[in-house]
Amino acid sequence: MPRRWPGDIVYIALPPEGKKLTQGKSFTKLESGKWLGKISAVVSGELVEVNEELEENTQLINEDPYGEGWMFKIKPDTMDELKNLMTDPGEIQEWLKKEIAEHGMK
Repeated sequence: MPRRWPGDIVYIALPPEGKKLTQGKSFTKLESGKWLGKISAVVSGELVEVNEELEENTQLINEDPYGEGWMFKIKPDTMDELKNLMTDPGEIQEWLKKEIAEHGMK
């Protein structure tokens, strides 16, 4: 059976500031009414700030993820790991199509 989009985020675990992160390793989790997922670090470094407002209003993640709904600020150990991130829109689109096909999300 195909998986459905998980819906709105209803909870996020806010890890402590100062936590050391490793690129690609999960460091916290979030959940919707239908789904529980892990968040992985995009770069290695230190978690320098968490958006504590999300404890009171998780809906901000759904309503304004690029503004008031931000989750974390990470201070990278080195900028070298940025080369591991996808930046080409075509590459991102192909990756997303593959993920949707592989997991059957609609």
